[in-house]
Amino acid sequence: MKAHRGYTLRSLALIAVAATVLLAAREYRRTHPPEPEHCALCGREYTCHAPALLNLATGEVAELEIYAFDPMLPDEIDKTRTGFMRLSRLAGVQVCMEAGRSASVVLPDRAEPMDYSLYCRSCRALLSEAGTRGYVILDRHAPDALAAYPTKIGAVCYINGYRAVVEKKTIPAYPGGEAEIVEVVVTAVE
Repeated sequence: MKAHRGYTLRSLALIAVAATVLLAAREYRRTHPPEPEHCALCGREYTCHAPALLNLATGEVAELEIYAFDPMLPDEIDKTRTGFMRLSRLAGVQVCMEAGRSASVVLPDRAEPMDYSLYCRSCRALLSEAGTRGYVILDRHAPDALAAYPTKIGAVCYINGYRAVVEKKTIPAYPGGEAEIVEVVVTAVE
């Protein structure tokens, strides 16, 4: 065999194989860390009436509610309270709720990878089907039957009487021109 700067082709091949194995092992440890004591998804006790948005990198959840909760009846929504707008910052995004009409979120341009160490094995599998970067739409109405949907452009899902649509929009940009955004819009299904 021909030597190349002190290495034979066989030793170079062994180094390449070893590097490949190390990279594969590193990726496996990233995607299969030990399970957390409390899963960020199924370890939470609360439910969401409306579709929710899960930040895969942080485990934070933002409910995309349209109706306010009834002040007199806990856990009941009041569909008669309309006409007000509310802004809130949840799960790393700005949620805009126009009561009785819609809720919307503009997704960030940069999609952070999922932090696998936040989720148990069954939730990792559920979430990986919907996406591994950025955000997924959740159905948390029944905690024992969690469902996750992708936030890809054109995706539409129906959750507990709501319709969630992921769409690309062009909006005016400062100081002039236009910008493209990806928005999740939730409306009630009548």
